Amino acid sequence: MPSSRTRRATLASPLAALLFVLPPATAQLSDLGADILYDGVTPAGTTEDFDAFGGTVAVGDFDHDGYADLAVGVPGETVSGQAEAGAVHVYYGWAGGILLDGDQVFTQASLGIAGTPEAGDHFGAALAVGDFDSNGVDDLIIGVPDEDLGSVADAGMVLVLFGRAGVPLSGEVSTFEDNPCPESGDRYGFSLALGRTSTVAYVAIGAPGRTVDLFHDDAGSVEFLRCTIPDCAILVTVGCFTVNQNSFFLDLGDIADDAESGDQFGWSVATGDFNADGEDDLAIGVPFEDVGATADAGAVHVLYGDGDFFRLDNDQFWHQSVAGIVDVAEAGDRFGGSLAAGHFDGSPAEDLAIGVAGESTASAPEAGGVHVLYGGVAGLTETGDQFFLEDTLGAGGSENGDHFGAALARGDFDGDGADDLAAGVPDENYTGIPNGGRLKVLYGTSPTGLTVTGHQSFDQDLPSGMPDFRESNDFFAAALASGDFDGNGFDDLAIGIPGEDVDTGGIDEGMATILYAVDPATGALSTVRFAGATASFSEEPGNRILFLVREGSGVLSATVDRVLVGGTATAGVDFAYTPSTESWSIGELGLELFSVSILGDTLDEPDETIVLALVDPSAGLAIASPATLTITIVDDDLPAPIFEDGFESGTTGNWSATIGGV
Repeated sequence: MPSSRTRRATLASPLAALLFVLPPATAQLSDLGADILYDGVTPAGTTEDFDAFGGTVAVGDFDHDGYADLAVGVPGETVSGQAEAGAVHVYYGWAGGILLDGDQVFTQASLGIAGTPEAGDHFGAALAVGDFDSNGVDDLIIGVPDEDLGSVADAGMVLVLFGRAGVPLSGEVSTFEDNPCPESGDRYGFSLALGRTSTVAYVAIGAPGRTVDLFHDDAGSVEFLRCTIPDCAILVTVGCFTVNQNSFFLDLGDIADDAESGDQFGWSVATGDFNADGEDDLAIGVPFEDVGATADAGAVHVLYGDGDFFRLDNDQFWHQSVAGIVDVAEAGDRFGGSLAAGHFDGSPAEDLAIGVAGESTASAPEAGGVHVLYGGVAGLTETGDQFFLEDTLGAGGSENGDHFGAALARGDFDGDGADDLAAGVPDENYTGIPNGGRLKVLYGTSPTGLTVTGHQSFDQDLPSGMPDFRESNDFFAAALASGDFDGNGFDDLAIGIPGEDVDTGGIDEGMATILYAVDPATGALSTVRFAGATASFSEEPGNRILFLVREGSGVLSATVDRVLVGGTATAGVDFAYTPSTESWSIGELGLELFSVSILGDTLDEPDETIVLALVDPSAGLAIASPATLTITIVDDDLPAPIFEDGFESGTTGNWSATIGGV
């Protein structure tokens, strides 16, 4: 953190008990103060072609300071001369939002990180966050799905960086797990999700390329790295204990359906407590599942937590041909390609959003869609299933190849207690700009769930405050993750743009955009006010120092005009003051100084006033009380002497004279 930011944040803190902070109204994500991150924005990295910075994103509080931090996968990063070895950047949050300096870069060449950089490893191709070791601090899980283990190509591995309170992540506080039963092309670590039951914390690890029962190539499996609660003394992988669509265990039952070549079970995974029993359940996406004779229609399994594992005889098997599910299974829908769990209706049971990126409408093949299944004490149910298309959301409707729902993330962006849903449309086309990308945001309500009312749409041109601009093959919103980076009580959103061309002539270096949650009525991420409503100065000539206070979350840079609006003093005679603008840099809180010059005079007159006001605040700033400052200039001149016939007669009282000596 730069010293100037540290100083300013400290300067503001003694005033905290005295500050008037305008409470936010209904917040929403906004383009106001949006940040951009890329590999060369800090000295920690450099942009290179095909890095795909932003290919994955994940959010957690890795240093336990109350501000969410951001991990960004750069799976195409060249490391030690090895193309596409991969890297992960970690940026830390604070009161000003994401810090653009102080970031870390982790690769397999970093101290303490297992393995060595190899071409095509794709370190960082999957990320997950959670408190795996139960120390109260978030940990970062990193997938390396194309790691070669000996002669076994693309077998895969997973690393864990353990978070500790008060310090950043370190490769020296980490562990790893190689694919415990490696086969070529398993891609172990392709997807990741962290969950907890009453007795264990676990990482669910997707290996969608796993061959099942010798004959079913790419049928896929999910494996587990487990840690016993509460002490987590030993990380455990139980040999080749995998869950797949042929799994059967005498004491746990039989999972639904059958493994088939090309299903890619484990392509996506997500955890959530769908039946509100206090134990996380596991959703597993199988986007290339054939439903009957319908190829690649897709499906989702849900396994319910049961002590230290899952029962397999009560798993749910969802697809678009299940009775009560909106729409029908169609070839190439890829139901389950993305997943996100959240409390979209504000109830204790979590709900499940399911991406159907290949969904076709009558006029738009592969336009995409999103299903939402709601949870309850009996688990997820088809009752009340919602199915959203871009056509549902008005402008920028369903179009050929948009792939709406290819990325999903939950977050409470408006702070109302019901989670909201961000959905990526990475292949959205614009005139002459294929695959520019778009983001859609649906807001949750309690108790009715997600609604199209008040939904938002973002791309790199709109709203007008968005950084950068639309370009072909940017794939804006190909990855999404939410968290409260600035600590203002509302979730913000990180958006991966892995196809962004950053440098002139560069190709696919990649970028990430950060959107912050803002009160749409006032833009009040923070407030500004005069330090006091009144001030009193002597008439002695000289500058008088005053100050403004900025308080709140301080995410945006901000400006406010100070103008002269009245008073009894005469400018240029009694005082000199030029109306001006005061500014705060991004994230800066605390005081800004300004001065009024008292000129003084020799006239005996009543005390005079100067009235200043704060007007025209910038977006993201609200004016609090006091918004007006009255300065009193206290007169220090004696009354002028009174003369008669050239002689001083006094300076006070009444007097009279008789003319002509009468």
